Amino acid sequence: MVVCKDRLDRIKSDEHLGREAAAAVEADITSLLQGKSYDHLLALQRQIQAKLSSGEPVDTDYWEGLLNKLLVWKSKVRHTNIWVKFASHIPLGKAEIFARSCCPESS
Repeated sequence: MVVCKDRLDRIKSDEHLGREAAAAVEADITSLLQGKSYDHLLALQRQIQAKLSSGEPVDTDYWEGLLNKLLVWKSKVRHTNIWVKFASHIPLGKAEIFARSCCPESS
């Protein structure tokens, strides 16, 4: 659900900011968050929340936007971790059969 909401927000952002500006912002966020573990993203989330509640003058739009994107990245990492753990218990031949039965259009 979080990932779907993010996609809708990106479409609205594209319309509001223009595709090039939205793509540049998305690329910056991706480079910042890509490859981070769930625990690292969680620590980053705590740091951002502390910054927002510190009372110091900060760009709240930026930090709240980054926090929202971070929640999406956490969801994606969690989903990937669950899938990898699940798939590691399926014998190789059966994993392919399972994938075909779930996604027949991809075969």
